[in-house]
Amino acid sequence: MSKQIRIILCIVLIMSVTLMVVCGLHLFSLRSQLKDTESRLEESRNTWEAIDADKRAIQDDLKLVNNSLKEANQSLSEWSEQSVTMQQEIDELRTQIESLKTGTK
Repeated sequence: MSKQIRIILCIVLIMSVTLMVVCGLHLFSLRSQLKDTESRLEESRNTWEAIDADKRAIQDDLKLVNNSLKEANQSLSEWSEQSVTMQQEIDELRTQIESLKTGTK
């Protein structure tokens, strides 16, 4: 082998080793970024799950409150109807009392 070919092969070998080192450093950097991204993704997922659980609990509470409100409105409507009926009965009784008072005198 000639001296010139040996020099070229040494240069190629040095360049390939240098390229391997650079690629290895880049791979290490990418792995570090991946771990950091996975960590942030896990934190984000945990936060999202906590928010989702809170949202579901609030939605359940809202359903209970809405049902209670419907029941209260229904009761109020029934009481209003009963109030009107009772007021009519009271007026009728007052009329009867007045007629009895005037009839006995």
